[in-house]
Order: sequence, then structure tokens, then C-alpha cells
Amino acid sequence: MSLYDWRDPQNDNLWQGETGINNPCPAGWRLPTSSELETERLSWSTDNKYGSYASALKWPVAGYRAYWPVGTINNADSYAYIWSSSISTTNSFWVEVFSSNTRLRNNSFRAYGASVRCVRDDSHVVLNYSTTTGGAISGDTDQVLASGGNGTAVQAVPDSGYLFTQWSDSSTQNPRTDIAVTSDLDVVAEFVVSPCGTMDNIIFTYNGASVTYGVVANITTNECWLDRNLGASQVATESGDTLGYGDLFQWGRGDDGHQIRTSGTTATLSSSDSSGHSNFITSSSAPLDWRSPQNNNLWQGVSGTNNPCPSFWRIPTETELNNERLSWETNDPSGAFSSPLKLPTAKSRNEDGGSGYPNGRYWSSIISGGYSRYLAFTGGGSAGLSTNPRVFGYSIRCIYDN
Repeated sequence: MSLYDWRDPQNDNLWQGETGINNPCPAGWRLPTSSELETERLSWSTDNKYGSYASALKWPVAGYRAYWPVGTINNADSYAYIWSSSISTTNSFWVEVFSSNTRLRNNSFRAYGASVRCVRDDSHVVLNYSTTTGGAISGDTDQVLASGGNGTAVQAVPDSGYLFTQWSDSSTQNPRTDIAVTSDLDVVAEFVVSPCGTMDNIIFTYNGASVTYGVVANITTNECWLDRNLGASQVATESGDTLGYGDLFQWGRGDDGHQIRTSGTTATLSSSDSSGHSNFITSSSAPLDWRSPQNNNLWQGVSGTNNPCPSFWRIPTETELNNERLSWETNDPSGAFSSPLKLPTAKSRNEDGGSGYPNGRYWSSIISGGYSRYLAFTGGGSAGLSTNPRVFGYSIRCIYDN
């Protein structure tokens, strides 16, 4: 053995820094230098083993292991010996802790076995991601990176029946990638019980065929909705996505085919709740209704006459539509589409069966005199609730009856 070292020849470039060869500490951590150990020692309330244990580090008297002849452990429960990463010629620095005093010693043989206490490397930051009840994290939840560096993406994944709301630092980005990080980050993904419960796909018969729609929840309004307009072949991918438009219903009519955008027209009003055909009924005289006499008791609730929604679902009320509008980031078509419902500007159909304005109009179940209430958002303006004759063709988004 050379110069009381475990290595022959010696290597002075071990344990230096966080990336030092044989560094036994976690990523972002390293052995302290002799200066750092000395600073800790001088901060103790008393210069002995009692002061070392009373310190924030609570150093125990763990003894040391002899390098000769058989590696016995000595002075356990009496003294402490703590290695630094600093060298002194052929030896290394350690702190010795005794009953009556302590010292930093620079001539300790490297062949000794002594305690190691790791210190955080100030050139690194730690990112920690955790969750509350209701979900998990996908990605590396404990990241160590150089100060100013970029983390890797993590995603909050809700359990069945839960929704992700935000991170504890108020960020709603999900997945999130933290970049240019200069200080430690410890954030928690927060989840709430979904108003949709564990519902996933809804299979029902629409316009004579079996269809499958998903569900979406708005945690602000605590309501559950179908994920697309009735008749849409997909969830809208943008405000003007024609595949996400869906059909256009005259207020109070069932899914008898009249709602198809290319359906034929007739000027003959229906005298009953069921017209018996698939034509769009036009009208040019007050009260501009497809039915004569009018019936105010259509579309009310899940059991309402002509309710085109799946079982347990219904046409929303005026209040429910307005609450959704109030939850949007902006009161316009952009806000409608960026909401959980992704409402497109699906256009409308006029009293003569022709195409209406290029905006979004959604029926409610609420009547107002001989007319009915609806939600509108226009391409160049704002959004709000208004009243129109029932002969018009507007979109429908079904809400779960909870």
C-alpha cells in the first residue's frame, strides 16, 4: 500500500465536485470541501461532540475504520470523523469530533474509513413534481439540472373520475416543461372530482344510427357535456371546423332528419309534435314557428317531448348556457372554442331554410313568449343570450342531467 492509501498509485482527482470520479452522493450533490466543513464546525454551539449533534446536521459519533491491520471499527459512540473532498499532499482533510473539542485535520490517511455527509452543489437546481389525490405524474418527477438549464416534460394524469385543475404554482400548462430554471422548484398537481364521474363514451341512437360521443367537464361550472354538437362527426379542431359543426335543429323538433344541413324544405306547418317527415319547415309569418298551434312544452328536461339527446341527457337551460359563457377566457368565438366544450361557429339556418350568419348559435330549452332563448357568438363581436323564433335552425350541445 502506497502512502497509507487504498489506491496505488494515488489519484488526487477523486471526489472533486458533483461530477467527481467516484462521487457517492446523489445527482446535484457532492462531498463538502474542507472550508465548508470548517464553516459548519465553527457554527456549532459547543466545540465538541455535543455541539456537533445539536447542530442542524445532527452529526453522530460514528467512529472510523482502521486501515491496518484488519479494518476494525474504532471509537464508535465516542468520536466522529467526517471526510472532505480536499486533499493535502498525499493525505486528505477531515473533521475530527471528540468529547472535549473538535478540529479540522489535514494529514488524514486516505486508507481510513470515515463518514461522508453530502452537500448540495450550488450550481444545480432541483425540480420536484408531486400530486394530490386523484392522479399521477408521467415523466421524471425528480430532476436535477444545472442552474439556468431546462427540465424535461412532465404531465399530470388524472385518475378515472377526476380532472386536473392546475399546479400549485397556478400554472395550468399540462404537460409542462420548465425552462431556464435558476432556483429549486417544488410543485404539486391538483385534481378535483369530475362532474362527469367515471363516464367515458356515450353510445346512443341518433337519426336512426348508433353513434359514440365522448364527454367533457367544465370544473368552473361543475357541469358535464357531450364532447361535440349533435350530428358532428368529430370534436371540433378549430372554431371553423366543418366536421365539428353538427346539425341544425328547429326549436322543439326531434332528430327526424330535418336537422341535416342539406335536408329539403316545406312550407306546410306541422299540427303535431312530430311532423312525420324529414323536411325543414319554413315560415314567413308570425310567430315564425314550424308548428301550428305552438307547443311551449317541448325539450323540457330529460323526459321532454322530442328531446334529441341520449338518455339522462337534455337540452341545456338558458342559465346553464350563460354560465358556460361566463367561464370563457374571452367573450367571443375564440373564448367559445378554447373552453372545455370547444364550441365551433357552426352557423345557422334561416326561416326560409337558407344558410344563416357565419356565427355560433345554440338553442336552450327555455321559451320567451312565442320565441325561445339561445346562445350566440359572432365572428366580429361578443357573445350573449338572445331570443329568436323557433323556425330557425341552430346547434345543440347536450348536457348531463345531474
